[in-house]
Amino acid sequence: LPQNVDERLTWFLKCGSFSYSEIPNDFYAIMGVTGTLNSLSQKEHYVMQNSYGVEKYVIMPSLFDKSGKLDYSKNKDINVIKPEYFYSQLHSIIEGYQINGGDDANQRPVIVFFKNEHKLKFFYDLDVCETWRLNDVIQILTPDLCDKEKQVKILNATKVAAITLATEEYGRGIDFKVFDKKLDLKGMHVELTYWPETLAEEIQIKGRTARQGQKGSFHIVLNEDEVKDQCNVSGEDIEKHQNDGDLYEWLNEIRNNVFAKQYDEAYAYVKQLKPIHKQSEELAMSLRKRNIEGAKEKLLLFNKGANIQSAAKLSILIDATGSMSSCLNQCKIVIQKTIPKLVSFLKSKNMDTDSFEIQCLGFRNYNAPEDAILRYCSFTSNENELSDFIHSLRASYGWGEEAIEVAFKQLNRQKKKPNIVMLMGDAPANSKQDIKQKKKERGEQYWQKARDGLFTDLDWKQELDIFMKDNDPNIFCFYLTNWAKSNFDDIARIGNGKSMHLNVKNQDKSVALLQAALSETILYKMNNGNMDIVEEFRRESRNLPTFL
Repeated sequence: LPQNVDERLTWFLKCGSFSYSEIPNDFYAIMGVTGTLNSLSQKEHYVMQNSYGVEKYVIMPSLFDKSGKLDYSKNKDINVIKPEYFYSQLHSIIEGYQINGGDDANQRPVIVFFKNEHKLKFFYDLDVCETWRLNDVIQILTPDLCDKEKQVKILNATKVAAITLATEEYGRGIDFKVFDKKLDLKGMHVELTYWPETLAEEIQIKGRTARQGQKGSFHIVLNEDEVKDQCNVSGEDIEKHQNDGDLYEWLNEIRNNVFAKQYDEAYAYVKQLKPIHKQSEELAMSLRKRNIEGAKEKLLLFNKGANIQSAAKLSILIDATGSMSSCLNQCKIVIQKTIPKLVSFLKSKNMDTDSFEIQCLGFRNYNAPEDAILRYCSFTSNENELSDFIHSLRASYGWGEEAIEVAFKQLNRQKKKPNIVMLMGDAPANSKQDIKQKKKERGEQYWQKARDGLFTDLDWKQELDIFMKDNDPNIFCFYLTNWAKSNFDDIARIGNGKSMHLNVKNQDKSVALLQAALSETILYKMNNGNMDIVEEFRRESRNLPTFL
């Protein structure tokens, strides 16, 4: 009890945000060792050379003979499976690769890599794995293991007949060494169950087998729904390229194009973080030099809250599924650009800079666990807090129509209600039938117990009607694809707002549009629906489009 009291009486202060991209600039020299230097993109090479001055590369060939050691053909050893058959097929694939040239007594070890712990444990608990569990030949490698457990399980992973399910963290830098000579014929097999976002990550995972002159094999098996969402392709496209025999090359080309675009967006976001990093360094220096006034000034900056009686309360609802990474990156840039500009404008007009606050909510779908299907932050006007939250939303999961209803459930539950809502996504909301069907994957009981009964069977329309009944908000919708247009138009119409297309392929225009949307709607609410202050803002921000 005393400890609990102490925790409640503690005042936690934010002491800045440091950018990893800026820290290397403080060092005299940068040296590094990597096994994926050849797989870096041109953009990555450019940043290494021009931002960090790494101009000298030395590539050393392997000391071991690698010719013919790895059994893998990129277009042959990849399959995309319908979601309803995915796990049963994965089980069959593992059994197939355990075969050791007819030596039934010495089956090959297999390591299966999963994107996250939830998907790993879901497969581990299935009935198809029961025999493996009973025979104690299957183990799991997850990030929460202690060092001793990790060491033991990594050693066990390469033993005869061992089946190891591992999360993506174990695909890099871990030496899975096969010692048993009875496995020399074919070595260890590695199975990859998700499509890596970069070629470098794929190479690292593939490199867990056929190490140091030993034999091994590699294969990729993907869930069709995850590929469709991550790569923004159709089932017909996938089937065509599987039949044409160029599935890997096609997916790799899509990946490279997406990565190049995301890299540009990430680079733009990193540039926005430089002032925050500099201010954080100044705070650290003030503390070291006991500069009390300087430290107080920075601490007030990093711990600024919003006015409880704020006139404008904006909730941004973002689809955080696998295909939305570009939109998430651009939202971070928008927040970093909009709030300082808005505060500066309000100060110039002698208006209260604490009279607005923003909340962000990220929603996914029912293939995500209950702690990941919905994530949100409190209302704040601190751009660093908002950016940090959006940065923590990694684009993942996704399942056709998305769980927009979950975001509205949260708005209905929370005490503080927004008077402005902005919805961004590339898929329409789940229907009532979608919700019922998708909940079956984890079971209705799971969702009934989760988060104090938040996940009811009410669909987006029912939740929206409840929200509109007791509030007077304006809801603005930004759809990234025509697929979402009709549903987003309906939501905006019910929410007394408007709906429009957001072209994230043109970053400058989409960022400018969102900047204008945030600024104008906040100013409009702050001024009690009077457009005068909005018009003044437009005159001083001619580089932005008009929104209202």
